[in-house]
Amino acid sequence: MKKFFSLIALVGVFAACEPEELRTIFTSAPAQLTIKVGKVYNAVDGKDLTAVATKDADVVIAGTPAIAANSQVMHASYGGVTGSVTVDYPSILADTDPVTITAADIWIPGNKNNYKIEVREGSKASETKKYGLLSAENHGVSYTSDDWDGKWLENANDYILVDTYTWKEYSGSELIKDDKGESCLILDDIFEADVKLAAAAKDNDKITYVEKEDEIQVSAWALYNVINAVTTTITTWEVVATPDPAGSAPIPGNDGVVGTFYTKSILAIPTKVEAAHPSHNSHYEAGKGNGTHHGGHGDGSNAGGGFADAE
Repeated sequence: MKKFFSLIALVGVFAACEPEELRTIFTSAPAQLTIKVGKVYNAVDGKDLTAVATKDADVVIAGTPAIAANSQVMHASYGGVTGSVTVDYPSILADTDPVTITAADIWIPGNKNNYKIEVREGSKASETKKYGLLSAENHGVSYTSDDWDGKWLENANDYILVDTYTWKEYSGSELIKDDKGESCLILDDIFEADVKLAAAAKDNDKITYVEKEDEIQVSAWALYNVINAVTTTITTWEVVATPDPAGSAPIPGNDGVVGTFYTKSILAIPTKVEAAHPSHNSHYEAGKGNGTHHGGHGDGSNAGGGFADAE
């Protein structure tokens, strides 16, 4: 009797429902799958490129109502080179929770041998300091002109003064090292040996000089000096790794720059300067005199000797 009444109750429920409501009750929810790109690495040096690589957008697959087993290729690009990985996914039934699969690591292909190493000259920073003759520094008179605002020597007579002076002609260059004795800044560790080799090739070990002696002629009734302009130049050198052939490996470092180093060089240019003697303006005429005179070195009346020491 109980079974009879239960059957009648169930029939009553179906009789009360509209056909559209019955279809809603028995419709299955489609399966849903999302595939994401995971980590991205540089195959050359193993660096994590996930934050900077260009990656495929998430792939979303919806079942109708189930999803059949299949595979999906996911891509990532960096520095003009693309890597990929194949994601295999199983069949996913309807009415199950959404499934998310993160692809295995993608490696941007390439190897160390895919690069051409070059050294290019970058920026230069120069500083010039001027030094007068030591004899003028010690025994000269004060006078200011456009050429020199330090001490001057005097040729206070009617004769052209002829004399010599010495100066240093520099050659070579040297690497600039930091407090730890390092001369190179490495931007990509895998190219460290290349950067150091390039730096060694530009290093002349040290800056050398030779003593040079030159002659000057000083006009009669003149103030004079020889001004040595010493320019120290710091040159930045960049070591660049370029994929060869193009597209065979990702661009490394900072837009291809994998390291830098710096060299120092010195250039000295001495120049004679003259001005009319302030006490005998009317007697001064550049390059003129009643005769010639060659005085003794360092006697205070001629150039003689070398320059004041550089700072």
